[in-house]
Amino acid sequence: MPVFRRDTRRRLLAAMLGGIIAPALSGCAAWMRLPKLPATASGGYRLGPGDRLRVIVFGQTQLTATYDVDASGMIELPLAGPVRAAGRSTAMLGRAIARTLVARGILRHPAVAVEVRRYRPFSILGEVNRPDQYPFEPGMTVLAAVSRAGALPIGRWNPRSG
Repeated sequence: MPVFRRDTRRRLLAAMLGGIIAPALSGCAAWMRLPKLPATASGGYRLGPGDRLRVIVFGQTQLTATYDVDASGMIELPLAGPVRAAGRSTAMLGRAIARTLVARGILRHPAVAVEVRRYRPFSILGEVNRPDQYPFEPGMTVLAAVSRAGALPIGRWNPRSG
């Protein structure tokens, strides 16, 4: 093995690292030009088509049932009729159902609770091993969702390919 002086070793090491790090960081520059993501709405999960809900009207077993949010974002309550669920939290939907029950003269002071029994699925498509629909779980991150789909095939991702 050749013997190099200390300053020569440092320059050689710097050149080698520069040859490795510079191309890696140049790929990061493309990501810096991406627009910022919009802020998410506060208040947690928002209901949408495909969610299955359990609506509990305390003291009213005939109104307590499980409902699916339809394609138009509505649930159909017996006696009360349709109530918009899409875009609302479970607490907001509970208040809307209570207002509807009062407005229709069905109950005077309803106490309503809503819980999600089954979350609507999400889709992962494109350059993953298993593109498909997957069930959502509270607290799931994008990284966890992509991992569930088999992530990106190794060796197929190139940040410079656009």
